[in-house]
Amino acid sequence: MESKVSQNGDISIEEMIEKLRKDYQEEVAVVQENKHELQQLGERLARASHESKASEIEHKLGKVNERWQHLLDLIGASTSTSHCLSTPIISYGTEPHVT
Repeated sequence: MESKVSQNGDISIEEMIEKLRKDYQEEVAVVQENKHELQQLGERLARASHESKASEIEHKLGKVNERWQHLLDLIGASTSTSHCLSTPIISYGTEPHVT
């Protein structure tokens, strides 16, 4: 990232942060779609399977959902933290806004 800053001196930190935010949101959206397809296929497989296998499949799908939700929670916490941390950096060197 530092090399990007030095190579692209005309790009502000705010623009870089926004680009990174958009990039990760796009990646999360793609993975979310894949997870949704996995969920649908798993549910179809569970319906077509013997009762004991269906229970195992449903359990594994539940674990996938738990882990996905945990990841989303971490992303949310990270986004909140990075926003709080980046605010002083972004505003560094600018005049405070007086209302």
